[in-house]
Amino acid sequence: MKRLSIVINGFGHVDWWKACLRSVLQVSGEGVEILCVDDASGDGETERFLRELSSRDDRIVPVLRTSNGGVCVSRNEALDLAQGERVAFVDYDDTVDASVYGKALAF
Repeated sequence: MKRLSIVINGFGHVDWWKACLRSVLQVSGEGVEILCVDDASGDGETERFLRELSSRDDRIVPVLRTSNGGVCVSRNEALDLAQGERVAFVDYDDTVDASVYGKALAF
């Protein structure tokens, strides 16, 4: 079982995804998964970026929605897929200090 599932949801704006994921990918340790929910942005670029990133880093799990449901629907879909004992949420237009997740993994 995964120890921590980090759920990131967003809609388009690949540059925002990149900045957010740069900060989240600093998390080290076993048992971390990062569910990236694209809420049907439809631009193609976001899907390509998330698929390519997941091919290089097995912590990344792209969740590619085909219809826009908003933040609540996106997060609930990710929760259904999450395998972690704990779950953390971050929006794709935010960055985080990786030590935040280290504290969650320490419990």
